[in-house]
Amino acid sequence: LPTATPTPSPKRVFATGKTYDGNLEGLSGADSKCQERADFAKLGGTWKAWLSTTTINAKDRINDGRYIRIDGQPIADNKADLTDESIINQININESRNLVGGLSSDVWTATKADGTVQGTTICSNWTTNDKSGSVCNNKLAAFNGSTTFSNKWWTSSDTSSCCNFNRLYCF
Repeated sequence: LPTATPTPSPKRVFATGKTYDGNLEGLSGADSKCQERADFAKLGGTWKAWLSTTTINAKDRINDGRYIRIDGQPIADNKADLTDESIINQININESRNLVGGLSSDVWTATKADGTVQGTTICSNWTTNDKSGSVCNNKLAAFNGSTTFSNKWWTSSDTSSCCNFNRLYCF
């Protein structure tokens, strides 16, 4: 008898229920924030933020596979589908399976629809909120996506000052 090939488990995705300024303490700090939210919701697994820096592309930080939101709704069939300028459903569910969006729909990414870096300042590679005391300097910014879109704007819709508070996508 032929041996059945096991179907790999899909990769899960959520947008954080919390928001953060642009000083994420680098990629490792952003990954820790995703892990913290996943652990809080008892999701298990190892989580990474969908973020690019001036030298690292977001698409190279995550494993290939079928992607689903944590409520089971499909996002993309594989990494090529994830980075082809549209996704199946919005990533608008947080780690607690609640809908997110509205006025707080922006998500830090610095990532174009093809999964590669967008921009050059990127909040100093996620290490500054560009504040001087309580004053936002508004000189440094990073591109962001939005939980309200399933076209290319899910990952690349606008820019935010590094002192703004945005969500993270966690894979």
